[in-house]
Amino acid sequence: MALEYENILKDLFEKDEFVRFLDSICKTTRLAAKIVDTKASSVWEYSRRHTFEKKHVFPVCYEEKTIGELWLSHEAGKIRKTRIVDQTAQVILSILEMEIYREYELNSLSEEILEKYEEVNLLYDISESLGAIFELGLIYEILLDEIVRALNVEKASILSYDKGNKRLVLEASRGLPEEVVKIVVPVQNTISGYVLQRGEPLLVDDVKNLPNDVQLNENGQYSGSQFISVPMICSPVKVKNEKIGIINVTDKKNGRPFSTNDLKLLNTISSIAAISIYNARLIEELKGTDRVKHELEIAETIQKSLLPSRPPVATGLDIYGACKTAKNVGGDYFDYFKNEEGLVDIIIADVSGHSIGSALMMAIFRSVLRSVFQQKNSVSDILYQTNKLLFPDLDNAGLFISAFLGQYNPQTRWFTYGNAGHPPLLVYKAATRTIIELDAEGMIIGILDQVDFEEKNIRLDVGDIVVFYTDGIIEAVNPFKEQFGQGRLAEIIKIFYKESAEEIVKHLYNQLDIFVQRNEQEDDVTVIVVKIVQ
Repeated sequence: MALEYENILKDLFEKDEFVRFLDSICKTTRLAAKIVDTKASSVWEYSRRHTFEKKHVFPVCYEEKTIGELWLSHEAGKIRKTRIVDQTAQVILSILEMEIYREYELNSLSEEILEKYEEVNLLYDISESLGAIFELGLIYEILLDEIVRALNVEKASILSYDKGNKRLVLEASRGLPEEVVKIVVPVQNTISGYVLQRGEPLLVDDVKNLPNDVQLNENGQYSGSQFISVPMICSPVKVKNEKIGIINVTDKKNGRPFSTNDLKLLNTISSIAAISIYNARLIEELKGTDRVKHELEIAETIQKSLLPSRPPVATGLDIYGACKTAKNVGGDYFDYFKNEEGLVDIIIADVSGHSIGSALMMAIFRSVLRSVFQQKNSVSDILYQTNKLLFPDLDNAGLFISAFLGQYNPQTRWFTYGNAGHPPLLVYKAATRTIIELDAEGMIIGILDQVDFEEKNIRLDVGDIVVFYTDGIIEAVNPFKEQFGQGRLAEIIKIFYKESAEEIVKHLYNQLDIFVQRNEQEDDVTVIVVKIVQ
């Protein structure tokens, strides 16, 4: 079994998306990393030309079996043990354990299904048939035809869950009397209700084996026998924790009892059907109304009002920022703060996703950040406190936030900064007409509840330009699947360095539009340009 887990570990790193995700963690934490198998052979490495002569070693385990090792090393080659090493190891090992579990379960299920290739073809046909259909009535009819054919049964029915009235309503059936139309089944004391509430499929081979929650009549018979009969199989139709309905199947044509394989097949069909039914319901709700669109437009207006309408007035600074969302609402955020001492704080952040949830989390992030700013903390303390306060909400929502915070002192021209897993800043140095990166060690907000953030500083000169941006600009692609990239961003800054901050931002957006051509914007794009003018 350990060898099987080890092979799954190796297979994980054949997936480019998974490798890029781990690479991004190492890039964020500025650590070199390597995973080896039990024979010390390399499985994956993010080293930036490191030799790992000095390293921290963590065992990679699954089901109490060691299947490899994780090596971590500071890019400077030092053996010093820092909190970021332990935190990074904890994150990577947790991700590996979760992915190995998912792959193992998927492989086990795949092997079981592949033993019956006819079932695989059936599931494929159902997926193909339902893929482009959004009419509920037609979906029900296709499902019942396929279920009756696949399981060789006389009777089958689909019931939808009426959440408001807490009952099940018959939507479509095969083999039932014509007078059975829109029959209502209570959730309490019925087989269908029992399966709906538990969320697990059920095989009943004898009335004596009914669950305790199911009520029998005075003759010891199931009270719903005029509608369905025993033996039977029943499967819930659900999307995650959303209860959609029930599929019941009874009376095999050959008279044989139902098997556990029949139950598994019905449950798989139900899982496929759930997505189609769920999507069809959503579309039905949207048909003939502009209510949702109108509400999104209102949400967009509210979200834009949370962004600064104008930059702060600060001696020697020319600042301009802009945000262009991929949809009506998004997860990008930027802001400026000027305190009583004249220090100017500049923040840019990116909440994962592009949904209403991301927009709501952005609003929460803004509120928390403004509260923390009032405490007059250092850059590292601001990021630390913000992460600590937001972690519970982000963890529950399954979201995270990358952010870059900079603090400028107009009197000394010192710029202090910290990074929470965000793309590094670009700085145009007027004296040498070159572009440099500003980065600092720090993890994305919302991964762990306790995270330390490195604080750095640099002295800026007149003519220098600091550019904050989200990954939406550098990861934008053209019709040839080429990314805009940091290099193009740097070249545009060098070309238009004489312009004002606002004009530079406008040139950046214009050049981005030219590059992507007609490609749809996939991510929010936010840019802040800070120019030192005196």
